[in-house]
Amino acid sequence: MRAAHGISIAPSTYYAARKRELAPSPGTVRDEELKEQIKEQIKEQIKEV
Repeated sequence: MRAAHGISIAPSTYYAARKRELAPSPGTVRDEELKEQIKEQIKEQIKEV
């Protein structure tokens, strides 16, 4: 598909991106956990008002 569009991508770049799609980095996982915690805190503060 890449060749059909005339785009050249190094195989290492392709596989690095593919790996990130399949297994998110620890930082990304932690960010998602923090987002949930922040949402809960906001909900609790709204209830208190």
